[in-house]
Amino acid sequence: MTAEQTLILGIGNTIQKDEGVGVLAVRALESLLSDCPYLSFIDGGTIGFALSPQVEAAKRLVVLDASKFRAQPGTVKVWHNEGIDELFRIRKGSVHELGLLDLLDMARLAGSLPQDRALVAVEPHTIEMGEGLTPAVEAAMPQILREVCQLLDQWHGEGHLTKLDAAA
Repeated sequence: MTAEQTLILGIGNTIQKDEGVGVLAVRALESLLSDCPYLSFIDGGTIGFALSPQVEAAKRLVVLDASKFRAQPGTVKVWHNEGIDELFRIRKGSVHELGLLDLLDMARLAGSLPQDRALVAVEPHTIEMGEGLTPAVEAAMPQILREVCQLLDQWHGEGHLTKLDAAA
């Protein structure tokens, strides 16, 4: 990764309905923005410590995930920096959310925590076994992509939203 690298990490399980939204969103963003040399895209699946080197090497980190934060299914919310830690420490998260918190703590202890961090999450309708997103979460996908592109425009300059709008 370069010194200005931004890692976009999609986490989740695509065989548990809405739980796969982070993985599907990172795939969509990679197909849209793969020509940006300062972006890296990782399908982190259900997350693991093997992702630690990539997280620690990134200057900026965007995590895409389904997360229960007590909103209507399909609601998209963005947390920044320490807000991510607070979210997971004040409520019981999923196994991979705890894995994300552990990854961030490892980077913090190593002195390599990405300078800017964001979690773009959507409230799932169901995380039962099965493929495909529910209608509420599928309808939220454009907003998820828009939120990420807005972050990238703030961090790297304009152009990401323009690419998103052109592809629509």
